[in-house]
Order: sequence, then C-alpha cells, then structure tokens
Amino acid sequence: HVLVLPFHNPTTNNVRGGIIGLVVWWSIASFGMSIIFFSSGGKHPGWLQNVQWVCVAFLPLGFLAGFIITRLQQASITTTIEMLKGDWEAAKAQAAYESIRDKWDSASELGAHQTTIRTAQAPKRTVFEKFFDTSTAHRTGTGEEWSRRFRFASALRAVTVTRELLYRRDPEGLQFLEFVITKAMEEWPESNNVMMLNLLLLRFVNRRWSEAGALERQMRLSLRSLSTDHQYTLHVVERKSTQDAAGTSKMGAR
Repeated sequence: HVLVLPFHNPTTNNVRGGIIGLVVWWSIASFGMSIIFFSSGGKHPGWLQNVQWVCVAFLPLGFLAGFIITRLQQASITTTIEMLKGDWEAAKAQAAYESIRDKWDSASELGAHQTTIRTAQAPKRTVFEKFFDTSTAHRTGTGEEWSRRFRFASALRAVTVTRELLYRRDPEGLQFLEFVITKAMEEWPESNNVMMLNLLLLRFVNRRWSEAGALERQMRLSLRSLSTDHQYTLHVVERKSTQDAAGTSKMGAR
C-alpha cells in the first residue's frame, strides 16, 4: 500500500494506511498473546487479561502509525516531483543554451570563437550542488553525471510519481509529464509497469498514435513475459485502437 498508493485521493490512502497499521498491530498482538497462552501449557494466566487491555489501548497508535507512514510517503513523492521539476528546468535551459551555441557556431567565422563555445559544453556546478548531490549516477567529472542522475529508486516508484501527476489533471503540465515518463523509461527501460504506463499515456493522453502503435507491437512480441493484468490491459488498448480506427474510416467514407 505504501509503495503503490492505490487511490488517487490522498485522504483515502492515508485512512487505508491507518487501517492497515491497526490490523498489523492487532495481528502482532494476537500472535504474541497466543504464544504466551501455549507456552503456559494451555492455561490462561491471570495477567494475560491486562496485556490484552494494553494491546487494545494501543490500537489508536497503530492506526496513527499507518496514517503517518502513508503521509510521509506522499510527502516524499512531492519532494521527488519538485526535484524532477528542477531537472526539467535545467534540461530546458541546457537545450536553449545548445541552440544558441549552434547558432553562434554557424554564424561565427572565427575558429577561436568556435573553440571557446565548444569547450563550454558541460554545465557548471556549484560547491553546494556537488556536496548535496546524492544521485547514483556515475561520477565522470563531466556534464554527463549531472544529466544522468537517478530520481526513481524503483520502477514502482516511477509509476507512482507519474500517477500522482496524472491525478493533478494540470493541462499545462503535459510537457512535464512527458519529461517524467521519459526519465522513467531511461532509468527502467525493461520494466513492464513503466512500459504499460507509457503506452497508456501515448495512446490516451498525448494521442501520439504512431509511437503508441510501435510500442504495442513491441510489447506484443514479449507477451509471455507480461503479467495477466498487463496482458488484459494490452488487449483492451488494442481493441480500443481498432475501434477508433474503424470509426475514423467510416467517417472518412462518408
């Protein structure tokens, strides 16, 4: 539950986490009391009743613990999104810089100017950025380590972060959403969860039919490696694609 956060509503996830925490605490308490009972030769010690009341008294704390753990996970996802936004802004700035550099190179007639521009390919990093950069990217000493930083500890984390962005339903955030799923595909290219989410985004959000069709064919080739739910999702997507294509052809015939 904590890793997936299955519901789009944060409050529902928090309450469900609290209920799971309550159930986990009561299961542990029941197991402990059963061990005490059987270790006493099947007799019911007089003090065991007091232990049961103590366990019951701690039930609200079990709920609170599950609630807080789920809430912390949501805060961690928000932090990841903010860091990804920083990466996105840096990528846009780098793209703008390279565009200006290319225009300067094409317009410049002096080799000295071209050499000066080309030697500035790696983005500069401050001491603060180097000290607090906890990414697992390779330390190459060039701009590559800055651009290859890993933001998703697992493929499941990447899917959860992307789903959180989808829940926000921000029409102006589609480019950022595309950047996030691209980042997820770069870090976890062999994950079926990430590939399926990317397929759904291409088909139903970005509406890039050709790329979605190519990804569908790629996933169809490795159908046996997909789980049952992924196979069913792929079947539904292909059926929806066929229906859309048939509807388009009928409209064209009219």
